[in-house]
Amino acid sequence: MDSNVNCNGQANDTYLSSNYCDVFHRCVSGTRFDIRCARTVNNSYVLWWNQQTKLCDWPCRVQCTNQLYGSSSSAQQVYSESLLFFNNDCRAYPIIFNSN
Repeated sequence: MDSNVNCNGQANDTYLSSNYCDVFHRCVSGTRFDIRCARTVNNSYVLWWNQQTKLCDWPCRVQCTNQLYGSSSSAQQVYSESLLFFNNDCRAYPIIFNSN
């Protein structure tokens, strides 16, 4: 997984992928481990990495406009769909997407 996260000299911690919403990196003693957030059981959503909470979370709770690993869907499309399924849980997390 391509990313500009380099673990050399970094503290042992987790870091958001520079390329994907649903991938994070764990740095341990200078070695980078790439980890994809889990897919939810009851539907086909892959959770996204929330750098603020350091947990995988519903897409509607994460501000990310990067790609999704192994998916042709855009982050904006998945975010919008997650609002339909989880409206009550997501209403307090507005995200503004740039139209690039």
